[in-house]
Amino acid sequence: MSPQTLRYGTAEIASHFGVAPSELPPPVVKLVEAADFSHHRFEGEDRDRLILRILRELERPLEAAGKHRHARWEAGWSENLEDFRKSNFDLSALVPRFVRRGEPVRMLGDYIQPHSREFDVDYIRVLVTFILSYYFADASEIHEFGCGTAQNLVPAARLFPGRPLFGYDWASASREIIAEMARHHGFNIQGRVLDMFRPGDEVRLGEGAGVLTVGSLEQLGTEFNAFLDFVLAQKPRIVANLDCFNELHDPERLPDVLAERYDRKRNYLYGWVTRLRALEAEGRVEILGFRRTYGSLFHDGHSFVVWRPK
Repeated sequence: MSPQTLRYGTAEIASHFGVAPSELPPPVVKLVEAADFSHHRFEGEDRDRLILRILRELERPLEAAGKHRHARWEAGWSENLEDFRKSNFDLSALVPRFVRRGEPVRMLGDYIQPHSREFDVDYIRVLVTFILSYYFADASEIHEFGCGTAQNLVPAARLFPGRPLFGYDWASASREIIAEMARHHGFNIQGRVLDMFRPGDEVRLGEGAGVLTVGSLEQLGTEFNAFLDFVLAQKPRIVANLDCFNELHDPERLPDVLAERYDRKRNYLYGWVTRLRALEAEGRVEILGFRRTYGSLFHDGHSFVVWRPK
């Protein structure tokens, strides 16, 4: 018997993000209605085979994140820069090559099979658009750290025409991509080279700025204090981090145990929300939202925490 086809509409997406359907901003509703979020769940032997695939991946010598991977990211974003130029600056060419279209994914901590090859790209676009439109409407400028191809600043440019946007990455190819975006699409955007392991003091955010990270904190592992201290010192109006957070893992649920093992083997982000909670207890920050949402087959790479310094 074929598995039951399920679909995420505006009600389901609102539930994912922790708001009522009526609270979804109109740009998010428009994107949801245009996307194909049909999928099915894995059951029985299909689920067993999927879990075996994950276990076999965990047996492989997976590369750990860290400072040593700078050259790898420079090469990756250089590939996207080349694709961007060859495509006559088509913004769809900014999707990283590592995105596995059509693959099984994690949603709310369990596994589903998307029916559309564009599910990953569409869902992340909806998520980023929600974060920006719901939390960043009053931000005077928007700064994304570890921005890669700057694809997540495209929704910001469309939502807030003319608002100053800044993208930072330790790869110089990222800065070149942003320069081409500004030149060929008219976005008010600047790119700068910045190492999140050593952010320094040369960057200054304007009053009322918003800070965004999407999948970049994971590369810091447990070495995130320098970046966190940098953000706290800047006193932005709002901060949103979309990433993998070990605090969401339930040690009594098999999918979470597997995700935890994967993150630890890759040396991905560990302890970020725990540190934010400690800062909140000290009265230094306020956490506004913390939700598990979407990820790859192996971990929840696009859950989010939204907070602000006090």
